[in-house]
Amino acid sequence: MKTISLKKTVILRPYSFVLTLVTLLIVLTSCSKLDTNPKGSFINFALSGSLLNGDFEIKKMDGISDYDKATGYILPASESVSETALINYQDHDQGLSINLVFPAEKKLFEMQYNDSYHISVTDLSSNTILVSKTVSMNVSEFKKTGTGILAKMSATGNFNGIMVFVDAATGQEYSHTLSGKFEFN
Repeated sequence: MKTISLKKTVILRPYSFVLTLVTLLIVLTSCSKLDTNPKGSFINFALSGSLLNGDFEIKKMDGISDYDKATGYILPASESVSETALINYQDHDQGLSINLVFPAEKKLFEMQYNDSYHISVTDLSSNTILVSKTVSMNVSEFKKTGTGILAKMSATGNFNGIMVFVDAATGQEYSHTLSGKFEFN
């Protein structure tokens, strides 16, 4: 009887593997279509400092580009962190990427250096990454539909504060002021 049981297990393994693979592909495909380049998504921000200066805008109105994206996810809650929204804007023409990581709710809050919630700005040409040292963010509108990995969101807000780049070799900090607003639909 053990031999028959092993044969049944061997026969079922390919089917269960294929079923698992198909299910995973469906979930990942549907997730990749969620909240990618939603109409009307934008971020406007100003940076002032020794490494990055200027007024920047990343705006996604329609269509999908391989190089410019506005993408958002809702990460599930854990024991130490509530449900978290993650929005990433990228514009390869400007060589910029900016990430917003914040509580998935309408709220005014502070982001501190090495906090779970933060903003990071990456200059893709020089690989310079500025992270929030002390930044205030006001999420004035937040809406979530769905649950789990299929959840969609929309958010509007503004932020201002101090960003910092820390030179790994010298430990020297380069501070920058940041202010801006965003909308993700």
